[in-house]
Amino acid sequence: MRCPLSGTRFLKLTGQDHSAATAGWCDYNRAMADVSAARAPEFSLAALFAALDLERQSRGLTWAAVVREMNGGGVHAGRQMSASTVTATRVSRISEADGVLQMLRWLRRSLESFMQPVAPPGANHPGYLLPSPPPGLVLRFDTRKLHAALDAYRAAHGLTWTSLGHKRGMAPASLTRLSQGGRTAFPTVTRLTQLLNRPAADFVHACPS
Repeated sequence: MRCPLSGTRFLKLTGQDHSAATAGWCDYNRAMADVSAARAPEFSLAALFAALDLERQSRGLTWAAVVREMNGGGVHAGRQMSASTVTATRVSRISEADGVLQMLRWLRRSLESFMQPVAPPGANHPGYLLPSPPPGLVLRFDTRKLHAALDAYRAAHGLTWTSLGHKRGMAPASLTRLSQGGRTAFPTVTRLTQLLNRPAADFVHACPS
């Protein structure tokens, strides 16, 4: 199996030398080959909820207090996240992506650290953490940028949008619609960032709430 990440890219994220970087991703790919027949890596909303609840309890917070912190203490005048959106991750199979970004920011955890059954190398490295938005702004997925990266990948591998969608278990229209901007969802978006072998943090930007 081809190692998906160049040594140069991995060196930037982990500080390892080229051979160690390549070996790390080769080991990860071999692990993925072992589990691929059973289940491909997916972002786990249940694991996210467990981490949120553990942090909440350790700080003695109510869910309402957690959400106030996620919403910037009320400084964001636009759309606010609700406690029900956060607690729904306990049982939901899908969740609006921009809300999950705020949860990850609150935990100071990377998206990749919640990939199961095996997280990729470097998932806990600072290079994978989401950036801090300027005051008054929130992080959202830059779906146009994600679409451009997917289009480049598709062209480089001689794929149609239909075959690319099949590769990720997604309808082609759901991929081409990314070019219009707008929002996406978890765990769908992680299937795309994992395909590109790039951190999700590469595809976020700061926007008005």
